[in-house]
Amino acid sequence: MKTFRFFLLLGLVPFFSCQEPIEKHAAHYREHMDAASLQEVVKLFPQEADTSDVRTLLGEPIDFGFDYRYLSEEVSENNCAVGAVFHIDAEGKIDDFWYGEICE
Repeated sequence: MKTFRFFLLLGLVPFFSCQEPIEKHAAHYREHMDAASLQEVVKLFPQEADTSDVRTLLGEPIDFGFDYRYLSEEVSENNCAVGAVFHIDAEGKIDDFWYGEICE
């Protein structure tokens, strides 16, 4: 039985090691909606990415048309949501993004 577990775990090593760090954080965010994972995704998010990339990573956003928002479980000291905002330009591309307090 120990040999089986060893080979089972050994078989999972390539799966986890081949995932990019941004994908690992994004998967964790999709499952837990946690602030730390979302913040890491924003740090690692490529400048040239577009709306389909952010949807693939983080799932369906809160879509305001001019930006996509992803919220975490965290609330700021001002009682505002904490999350990520991906601004969308006139051509439908992401031209700016940030993580922090969203008070609107």
